[in-house]
Amino acid sequence: MANHRSPKPGLPVRVGADPIPFDKEWGEMKEKLNALVQYLKETRAETKKVVWPDRRYITVATVIILILSIVTGLYVTVVDFALTKIFGVLIK
Repeated sequence: MANHRSPKPGLPVRVGADPIPFDKEWGEMKEKLNALVQYLKETRAETKKVVWPDRRYITVATVIILILSIVTGLYVTVVDFALTKIFGVLIK
């Protein structure tokens, strides 16, 4: 007697082969993987086109940002201290 399995309803069946329900899902996964690989290749190509700043520019920009951050912090501290004293006198 031959082994015969009836396919479940709704699953894709290839003629002459056992039912393989993952054909459609595998195809979709393969398309998504190919799209991801293509995206990564394009990203790498675009990254090679970027003109990166040199070390001196980065150093100067970093020092300027640090100085401006310190100056801003000191300014806020002085203004806060002054306003605290002014409002302290006005409240008493």
